[in-house]
Amino acid sequence: MRKKDLWFYKNRDPDGLIHLRSNTSIEAIPDHPGAYVFGTSDGTRLIYPNGKTPIFYIGRSSNLYRRILRHFHRIQRVEGDDTWWVKKYEYAAAFGATIAWYSIRCNQSTESLEADLVDEFYRCYYSIPIANGAWPSGDKVVFDDDLL
Repeated sequence: MRKKDLWFYKNRDPDGLIHLRSNTSIEAIPDHPGAYVFGTSDGTRLIYPNGKTPIFYIGRSSNLYRRILRHFHRIQRVEGDDTWWVKKYEYAAAFGATIAWYSIRCNQSTESLEADLVDEFYRCYYSIPIANGAWPSGDKVVFDDDLL
């Protein structure tokens, strides 16, 4: 995934982007609240109803550094163990992982930032990311064009 693959979120550019590899230094990731986007790092583009993108997961955390570090360690475990069945880690192990993050701003919550990212992804690709199990709220958002 590259910065240009995040075009669907027109509100702003990500605060950072790194490719997770065994020798990756994640110290650049802040330890404050925000949301993050997982994408493939090997160039694989996943097929969605309205196009292709390397993005496969959108999440949130009260501490981006700790959460992404935990993901990083789990991805490393999956690479050597075929008994895991967590989609986001399976995709990351199979196609490599790039993570972009967005820090919360002003009075924004991590929940609303994640929901905005997922909603905008849906508007562009007509689906939530493939490794997300549900909408952030647990409910499907209905857009005007869904009512036609």
